[in-house]
Amino acid sequence: MRIPLVVCGWALALASLVCVFAPESVDADDPPGVHTGAVGLANAAKRGRSIYHRGEGAGPPVRLVLSSSDLELPATSFPCSNCHGSNGEGTVEGGVAPPAIRWRDLLAPARSPLTNRARIAYDRTSLGRAITDGVDPSGAPLHPGMPRYQLSNTQLDELIAYLEVIDTEYDLDPGITPDSIRLGCFLPFEGERGSGGDAVRRALDAFFLDLAESGGVYGRRIEVVYAESGTDDTSVTLAARQLIEEEEVFALIGSFVPMDAPLFLAYLEQARVPLIGPLTIPPRPKLPPDRYVFHLLSGHYDQARVLVEFAATSPELPKTGYSIVWLDDGVHREARDGVLDQITAFGGALVAEISYPGGSFDPESTLATLLAAKTEAVFMFGAQPDLIALAEAWSVAGIDWPLLTNGSTIGRAAFELPDAVAARTFLTYPSAQPTRKQLDWVLTLARDRELRVDHPTQQGPALAAAKIFVEGVKRTGLRLSREAWIDAMERLQFFETGLVPPVSFGLNQRTGALGAFMMRIDPAANSFVPFTPWITPRDPKQVGVRVPVQTPEKP
Repeated sequence: MRIPLVVCGWALALASLVCVFAPESVDADDPPGVHTGAVGLANAAKRGRSIYHRGEGAGPPVRLVLSSSDLELPATSFPCSNCHGSNGEGTVEGGVAPPAIRWRDLLAPARSPLTNRARIAYDRTSLGRAITDGVDPSGAPLHPGMPRYQLSNTQLDELIAYLEVIDTEYDLDPGITPDSIRLGCFLPFEGERGSGGDAVRRALDAFFLDLAESGGVYGRRIEVVYAESGTDDTSVTLAARQLIEEEEVFALIGSFVPMDAPLFLAYLEQARVPLIGPLTIPPRPKLPPDRYVFHLLSGHYDQARVLVEFAATSPELPKTGYSIVWLDDGVHREARDGVLDQITAFGGALVAEISYPGGSFDPESTLATLLAAKTEAVFMFGAQPDLIALAEAWSVAGIDWPLLTNGSTIGRAAFELPDAVAARTFLTYPSAQPTRKQLDWVLTLARDRELRVDHPTQQGPALAAAKIFVEGVKRTGLRLSREAWIDAMERLQFFETGLVPPVSFGLNQRTGALGAFMMRIDPAANSFVPFTPWITPRDPKQVGVRVPVQTPEKP
């Protein structure tokens, strides 16, 4: 069943009608890989583009043989762009300088930077032999580092069709035209979560309409296509596939992705399409990171590391006697791992670690174990009723331990804590209430576009993602491509949106605002109050090494 789509903007809807009814034609004066009347690639060149950049296309799998070893491999392991560059400009790879293979370079006689041998100009036939047989136009062997590709005649024609237009005005990524950029957003728009999805759609539509009326970015307006999705890995993958393959969006923005989404992440990696600002709690960072996903705020793992940073440096808290209590599931395990990794970095140790399965928490027995371990402070990550039950148990016992947890874990249940425990509770929060000055642009947008801000926890990050995406487009310039945009993101440092803390990305950093504020509970106002500057956790010295736990005797 087709997932319903909603297209942002009358102009895009009319353009779609034109595309449906306009006949496809090729003009003799156009480059072979280009259609008349539009800047963009013909279908053959599009398929060749996929072979060049990803090592895969329509038809049978493309394979290659490394001439230096006769080792046969899938072409996905060595696509052309790895060595010859995303624009065919040539690169330096392992001290070797593969040549430029843009059509203008291939049509000119040249001297190989690898073999120092002069060659005559290529034509389509001799280029095909270079790709499949590893010989130059004169029949001399190419450098041993050049693989010999095994592909069908049709695939070879498609690859050459793309090489004829690579790095020209016709070589545009999907979703880009001279006057527009098309983004995709998938969210639940139906059911109990539908109001949040609709709020995000209204916010993005207002933002990009406002941008278009001010001239867009380098004359390009930005349009958003929306797709309905569920909240599980399979449904979001189907929605992403529809937007990327059928709607040919340039990138994804502000979409909901579950924490555990291996199918979606594998598909995004295969499609090589970036996603900025997914509306989800980020999973634990990994090296190398998921290259195409740019999170805005820290998840449970890094927020838990901030708790340890605070505990290790705050004069209010003890420096020994820490215990951890956690619900044994994927979400809370990440917080537990963050605590243990960061304590290792400080050379510390826990006196007790207590895990429990869902639905079986026993506050009295947990309290007894903590007392026997001579606990002085508790990290706890679990279901909200479990947190409240434990806090009430130690309040009745007259214990004044500090309680440290993530604000996103306890949520509004924090206001149900006994007063004495609430006074000694310390929470992380990955963002803070913006100032009036920081919100000026949002208030202006809301006024001018009649935007109702009724789901700020979803609309705020979505609008922040929109600002960050636009900044990346500005820094990339007119020659926008997915790879160029990602490169610009990896150089973005301390960029202010006003809605989230300043964001920075890097080659191995895909969490923009890495860290958190520490919060206290204000029971009278039913609010969280930040009381520290922004805390960025230091890199653990021994990531993944677990802290020895002192096992107490049974009470």
